[in-house]
Amino acid sequence: MAEPPMQRLDRCTPRPYARGEYMGRMGWKMVESTVVRWSPRRAAGWRRWWLRRFGADARGAVQPGVRVWHPWLLELGAWSMLADGVEVYNLGRVRIGSHTVVSQRAFLCAGTHDHQRSDLPLVRSEIVIGDGVWVAAEAFIGPGVTVGDG
Repeated sequence: MAEPPMQRLDRCTPRPYARGEYMGRMGWKMVESTVVRWSPRRAAGWRRWWLRRFGADARGAVQPGVRVWHPWLLELGAWSMLADGVEVYNLGRVRIGSHTVVSQRAFLCAGTHDHQRSDLPLVRSEIVIGDGVWVAAEAFIGPGVTVGDG
């Protein structure tokens, strides 16, 4: 069996995103850390409005303590909820169905690196969570995972 290549951090891409994505992330971070994060708990419509302004397809509720990295890669179905402390590290698309709850401090990670290559290129994988799902508190859902309905 061949040895996997040793990682070479000097060969990694220093900027793996397009310029426009960096600008979008910067704008979103400014909005998320102020008017979204500090909004009243019952202001789910306000937070949903801001997510939509940044490209999310958000029809559910998002609590003020939720952290979304790329709103334009988020789909949140009707009557679904992201609870306080949820981190949506959506380097790839994250699709969450209707009537689904992602509980406190769960981590949805839709990105990784190809560890079989020495330059560790970014891999942006999709996460799909179906309708009527409960993702328990502090759960981890990794890149490329699909959770079926119910």
